[in-house]
Amino acid sequence: MKVVFYHELPASEGVSLRDVLLGKVPSSGGLGRIYVSTQIAHFGVQVVVLHHLASSEKIEQVEGVTAVRVGTADEVITFIKTLERSDVAVLNFFDGVAGLIAACASARCHKLLWAGCNPPSDWCDWLDGQQLDRIVCVSQAAARQYRFQRNFNRVDHIYSSLSTGQALPDPENPVPGRVAFLGALREEKGFQHVLTAWPLVRKAFPEATLDVHGSIRLHFPRSEVGQTGVLTPQFERRYLDPIVTEAGGDWNRLGIRFTFPQAKPALLQQLAKTWVGVVNPNLRGSIETYCLSAVEMQACGCPCIGAGVGGLLETIADKQSGYHLKTQKPSELAGRILEVLRDPGLRARLSAGAVAHSAALASTAREAKDWIRLMGDVVEGRLVVHPPSMLRDVIAASGILRMIRMAVRRVKSVQI
Repeated sequence: MKVVFYHELPASEGVSLRDVLLGKVPSSGGLGRIYVSTQIAHFGVQVVVLHHLASSEKIEQVEGVTAVRVGTADEVITFIKTLERSDVAVLNFFDGVAGLIAACASARCHKLLWAGCNPPSDWCDWLDGQQLDRIVCVSQAAARQYRFQRNFNRVDHIYSSLSTGQALPDPENPVPGRVAFLGALREEKGFQHVLTAWPLVRKAFPEATLDVHGSIRLHFPRSEVGQTGVLTPQFERRYLDPIVTEAGGDWNRLGIRFTFPQAKPALLQQLAKTWVGVVNPNLRGSIETYCLSAVEMQACGCPCIGAGVGGLLETIADKQSGYHLKTQKPSELAGRILEVLRDPGLRARLSAGAVAHSAALASTAREAKDWIRLMGDVVEGRLVVHPPSMLRDVIAASGILRMIRMAVRRVKSVQI
């Protein structure tokens, strides 16, 4: 069996796939996930990664993976159509992937969609063994969104592991008062809620500091940035400026430090020194399907606070490795941060729980074995076995959701 991963891999200019796979450059969770390809190769599977990173060689060997730089989508399609029936193509979910799936429908190989973000429900109609064989989500919560759809027995999940080949730092000696946010700096990742809550933290705990590990450019490498160098000018005006006005426009006087994106080893060292961390607090709108940032924090012994919805229900163990937020009130987020800052004993218990909870999630060997198991199931024609549900089975068998979608499309076409 040969497995071919195709990843759009948005990255800054000058970044090569070798740098990404070796953890030498800053990367978002979506970009870092491709690291597992090297671990799959270590188990003896032939692995090819198709990518568009211009700073890479046309064809090179990296950690057992054959990396092939392609130009156009036609090159990707042509490559996939050369694969045999026993081979597997894994397409990362991105804006243009629907057209790619349609173009590769006639390919003989098995086709999987790796869904870091959940695609529309009607894509389950494509799970016919011709267009797609599997949708692979990144958490049980993400997969369950399709539980009433046809072909739910072709929807699976695999937790993403820690995307670095480096040893984890010692979680001892965290800096008292040090708080960190980790993630792409945009509304979809909820950083605005952290800024809104921060004045409440500082008022009650004046020595608290906030390290901001991230940038809008983790998701949009060519995005315009403002004075911080990591936020868009619009985000700064809407969320940062109001809280720093009383500090003379200087966020440093509020203990806020924008660290700029760092390569994984340096980032993990910083997280190990952090007293308590925050990841996406969004309870509505854009919620996490998984959140690799939460796994990274906890693996370094840093208790983690995040929204009590979606994939974070699985990546954070409430009251054991951190806290789930139940409301969007700034006072709740500030209160949870202060609770950990003020109690070294609580922090020590949560830190130990964070390391224990993240151990299985962080393991790249575990993720690689999960992929090998899943691909073997696909090649052998085995479907996903979900816990039984009479209601789900009746709704899925009736096709009522599909009929509703078709009716909505007809109404929209008449309106147009």
